[in-house]
Amino acid sequence: MTFLAKFENCIEYYGWTSREQLCHLRASLEGAAGQVLWDAGKQGSVDEMIRLLESRFGTSNEEEHYRSELRSRRRRRGESLALAFPGQCGSEPWDIMARDALVDALADPNLRCRILELDPSTLEEALKVASRLEALSRSVGHEDPNER
Repeated sequence: MTFLAKFENCIEYYGWTSREQLCHLRASLEGAAGQVLWDAGKQGSVDEMIRLLESRFGTSNEEEHYRSELRSRRRRRGESLALAFPGQCGSEPWDIMARDALVDALADPNLRCRILELDPSTLEEALKVASRLEALSRSVGHEDPNER
C-alpha cells in the first residue's frame, strides 16, 4: 500500500501518461513483486498490474488472518504490555479488537476486571490503564502473576 501511495503521488506530480505510468511501474517492481511482470504479460495495463499487486501483497485478503492472530495472542511470562501489544492501526474496529485482545490475554483476572471497569475505548488507553494498575499493584507489594 505504501508503494502504491508513492506511485500515485508520482503520477500526479509528474503528470505521467498511461504509457509512462506503465513503464515506471514495470521498472519499479523488484523481488517477489517483479513476478507480477510475468503474470501480467507484455500487454498488462497499470490497473491489471495494481490489481495483481493488491491481491498478492495487500492486506485486504488477510484481515481475517490478522483478527485470528490477535484473538489467540497471549502475553508471555514477564513480557511487558507494550511488547505484547505493539502499535495500533488507528481504525476503530481494529482498536476495539486489539483492546479486547489485550484484556483477554492478561493472566490476572482481577487486573482484567479493573481495566474493564474503567472502560478504555482504545488499545492505547487500555495499555496505559493496565500499565498503571500493574505498577500500582507492584508498589503495594502484590506479586505479578506473569513472573511466577
